[in-house]
Amino acid sequence: MPKTQWGVALTMAAFVSACGGGGGAGRQSLPPPANQYYSSLSAIWAFSDRDVWAVGSRVLHFDGTAWSEVAGPGNNIALGALWGLAPDDLWATAGTQIYRWRGAAAGWAEHKHAIPNPPDFNAIWVRSPEDYAVGGGAVNWEIIRVKGGTISRAYTHDATTGIWGASSDDAWAVAESGGFWHWTGAKWSKVTPGGGGDRPRSVWGFAASDVWAVGEQDTLQHWDGTAWTSTTIHADLGAVWGAASDDVWAAGDEGVVLHFDGKAWSESGTSEAVSFTSMSGSGPSSVWALGYELSVAGNHGVIFRLK
Repeated sequence: MPKTQWGVALTMAAFVSACGGGGGAGRQSLPPPANQYYSSLSAIWAFSDRDVWAVGSRVLHFDGTAWSEVAGPGNNIALGALWGLAPDDLWATAGTQIYRWRGAAAGWAEHKHAIPNPPDFNAIWVRSPEDYAVGGGAVNWEIIRVKGGTISRAYTHDATTGIWGASSDDAWAVAESGGFWHWTGAKWSKVTPGGGGDRPRSVWGFAASDVWAVGEQDTLQHWDGTAWTSTTIHADLGAVWGAASDDVWAAGDEGVVLHFDGKAWSESGTSEAVSFTSMSGSGPSSVWALGYELSVAGNHGVIFRLK
């Protein structure tokens, strides 16, 4: 009989702990890192179940059969955030720079943005090369909207860690202790959540009236187009992604994985000591989570296929 917590049923799914070296559900078998004691992974993006990318201190690609190492944009360049427009147009951040993967033949190219005094970027959302948003900051915490020749900025009181938009004139950015920021076509405005957790780290949605944000200190919030509503949980979450309004996933510390079926949240997490920080997928049967584990062997990035 499943135990209950925060008003939803919790069940442990054994498939998450299985080995998925060939792309099956479970922990993925990755190429050995150059540094056996440290290899970070910060973001994941899935175009299909045969085209999945993971970046950090290394760049990895899954072709449907195995994960392989891919050359990054340069020596000692650690990539931080990802957004994909097409299999030959993957965007990534590294410090104050933006790079684009233009396919195997072209490789990585720097996108020359015109943002004055940019912060170190921790998040990116892209509609086109002339229409995107970035955010972050180790010191100057900002969210920045680039639309044609217009650059709009807001100070977010903490590093921006997630951005998602329903349209060019409707986007959300989140910063853990900086809160929820809404772009409505002209400027960024801070929006107060509806009680409950207010430490967002990741945001994903399906429409202007259907957006989810998750984060630290029991943060699980939904935007219905008018207000944020909190779901009571007891977990620190690091990432959210969904294939549809009735198929939403969230993951976080201690291997927790949650799923929303359109009516309620349930848990199908792993018992392994991992902390998930990024999620992506290409459909209901292709869902991926990325994070890290700390052990006597060091600090290593890990990838799980959830479905």
